[in-house]
Amino acid sequence: MREIPSSWIQVRFGEVNRFISRTLNPANTPDERFELYSVPSFPSGQPELQIGRAIGSTKQLVQPSDVLVCKINPRINRVWQVMPYQQGVRQIASSEWIVMRAPEMESRFLRYFFSCPKFRELICKDVTGVGGSLTRAQPKRVATFPVPVAPKNEQKRIADKLDAVVSRVDACRDRLDRVPAILKRFRQSVLAAATFGKLTEEWRVEHAEDLADVNCQLAESSSDKPYDLPDGWRWMPLAAVTTNFDGRRIPVKAKDRAKRQGPYKYYGAFGVIDTIDDFLFDGVFLLLAEDGKNLESRDRPISLVAEGKFWVNNHAHVLQPLPIISIQYLSYWINSSALDLSSYLTGIDQVKLTRGAMERIPVPIASLAEQAEIVRRVEALCTYADRLESRYTAARKKVECLTPALLAKAFRGDLVPQDPNDEPASVLLERIRTARSSEPVKAKRGKGSSRSNEPDQVEVDMLNRKEIQDMHLTQILKERGPLTAEALWSASQLDIDDFYDQLKDEEARGLLKEKRGKSPSASRLLEAAA
Repeated sequence: MREIPSSWIQVRFGEVNRFISRTLNPANTPDERFELYSVPSFPSGQPELQIGRAIGSTKQLVQPSDVLVCKINPRINRVWQVMPYQQGVRQIASSEWIVMRAPEMESRFLRYFFSCPKFRELICKDVTGVGGSLTRAQPKRVATFPVPVAPKNEQKRIADKLDAVVSRVDACRDRLDRVPAILKRFRQSVLAAATFGKLTEEWRVEHAEDLADVNCQLAESSSDKPYDLPDGWRWMPLAAVTTNFDGRRIPVKAKDRAKRQGPYKYYGAFGVIDTIDDFLFDGVFLLLAEDGKNLESRDRPISLVAEGKFWVNNHAHVLQPLPIISIQYLSYWINSSALDLSSYLTGIDQVKLTRGAMERIPVPIASLAEQAEIVRRVEALCTYADRLESRYTAARKKVECLTPALLAKAFRGDLVPQDPNDEPASVLLERIRTARSSEPVKAKRGKGSSRSNEPDQVEVDMLNRKEIQDMHLTQILKERGPLTAEALWSASQLDIDDFYDQLKDEEARGLLKEKRGKSPSASRLLEAAA
């Protein structure tokens, strides 16, 4: 399969980039307002509007249609296009962005390309530094990465098509992302309906005669009564319907567990956190978190049913229900949003549910027959929710693959048809080269020179021979075909002395050669050796 269409040209990032770095320190104009394109503000989709005194470091000046490529992990996948500016407000960007400025090209085309899998793979595998969150892509290396140049009209057609299709994918993702919250509310509403007695209203009517004698035997003993219960139900404190086994818990430090790995589950406050070579409990028990912020937030269940042989540390209460209550029904009640724990918790930074407070928690007690029916109905509804969640997960994975697949298709040239009437990419590239050749080159600062009178400094990054591969020029010729020495130098991004040293080296190794035309006046061309 072709890599790019024959009507396209592949060049290096630096060959089409006309950005010249101009830096400034916003603190020098403390009352001036700036539009700041910072890496943290990217998710909002809008730059920060800040005054100079609030900006703590030197920034680079940018302008509308510049494309910003993040160079720092873990945000290296972020690509941003600078928006139209507000009159009188200068636009600046963090130094953690690599800036692409190519006014002759369609900036949306470039933004999409820098987000496509091929470019992402290049930039992510070529980072340097120590540790994942401290690694960065090097601008001088990124300047050597390949970038496709399509005819300008085709660039616009591709960008327009991607705008339309990607926006539909994003809308689909946004709708899907509402599903987990809907399912969470559904599960909570099921538990609340169950423990309010609403889930089994009709069932109680159908079994009224069977329940009459049973309900008379339930004695209410809890002083806490959160709400009115159905006829025949009673409030009872947790201590009255369970046996507590906290005294058998033994915490084991992580370093000691590492030496005692085994087949038995080791439970903490909110579930299994390790394995161990022995067990403390054997049977069916209810574990209820003793501490942790989740007791307040209730983002996940605070109780679970543990079965078999296992170990528990001192961050979970260990209970066994008396015959009056089903263990699964009790777990549903504790995990229900109908149970407000706020008055039973202590601590702010270290939230805790003490044993004394836990034992006062009121529990709505129905007959065992009705509890069994509640458990059956809750399990059926939760199974239905689980199926929906599985379908959501599968759909979400497919949606996540859509945009990369669209981008890959676009930059293979398969998203929109090529038009033979378009101005050739070679003509566009020549205009870019002409524009670049007329721009200033960085002047190196001499020792002892002062920056105090130069608020805006100009820099252009060049490569040196230590930063390139040993076939740097030959690789350019293989990608581009025969070039004049001047064109090859421009494409190489090397200082003129480094360029001729590298040229001599590759010629001496037989990697490239001179190609002369038939007429004596023909230009001297260089090409890769066969």
